[in-house]
Amino acid sequence: MLCTISPNRIGHNLSIYDAAETIAENGYFKGYFSWDLAWDLSKGVEETKRVYREYDLIPTGFTLPCIPVIYSEPDEFFERDKNIIDNLVRQAAEVGYDHAFTWIVPGSDLYEMQENYDIHVRRLREICRIFARYGLKLAIEFIGSMTWCKEFKYPFIRHMGEGVQLCRDVGEPNIGISLDTYHVYTAGDTAEDYDKYFTDVTQIVETHINDAIPGIAREDHLDDKRMLPVESGVVDTAAFFNCLNRLGYTGSIMPEPYSQRIVDMPFAEALKEVELSMRRAFERYC
Repeated sequence: MLCTISPNRIGHNLSIYDAAETIAENGYFKGYFSWDLAWDLSKGVEETKRVYREYDLIPTGFTLPCIPVIYSEPDEFFERDKNIIDNLVRQAAEVGYDHAFTWIVPGSDLYEMQENYDIHVRRLREICRIFARYGLKLAIEFIGSMTWCKEFKYPFIRHMGEGVQLCRDVGEPNIGISLDTYHVYTAGDTAEDYDKYFTDVTQIVETHINDAIPGIAREDHLDDKRMLPVESGVVDTAAFFNCLNRLGYTGSIMPEPYSQRIVDMPFAEALKEVELSMRRAFERYC
């Protein structure tokens, strides 16, 4: 598997230009995920490619922008922002990224379940076809956190099986799941669900690994309060790795701890702490 880092995902707001040297000095993380692709392309495609070459890093994925427009705004706004997406995906492909990531908001104040689902299927299908022109995949993440779902008038998909079914209904070969251990846990999905819903490695585009704070009821966990991989043992990390090993997954695996302790450290120290947690996870389960 390709151990990947995104400075933003461990609480350090740095661009590729600011972070690459420190990541290379750490030496453990070979993949780089861009949380803000426009920022990481702000010096131009060629300069960004040079930074990746100089520090021997692999561009993996990037966050798809315009999320509110993609899922909830009128069609004219979606049509406008498809052009933004097209331009970014083209540049991303030039740099060497192979996929983009987006999350599925687990509710809506505007649309009931079926109408919201139909919008997602139609718009995600169109986005996948844009991506296909440049040879990229799209990873969608289901959000398991009930605390987030409760914020909306109408609930929406938040379970593993629902995310897999959404990919099937979109029906494009370049869409798959961004599989996050925290969302599997907070959704209440189980080890058996991994076996039930994932039968082919192509269903998973990327993975996120983290742990949950002990002493909190599953339904009360907040999306942005987590722990380092295997730090608490609350999340069933063994089932996650069993699934990836069974499928022969070799793609990106990225920590996403949302830990204030890591945020408060200098970036180099934070990388080392995250590295050690990743090493512990692999030693136990791979």
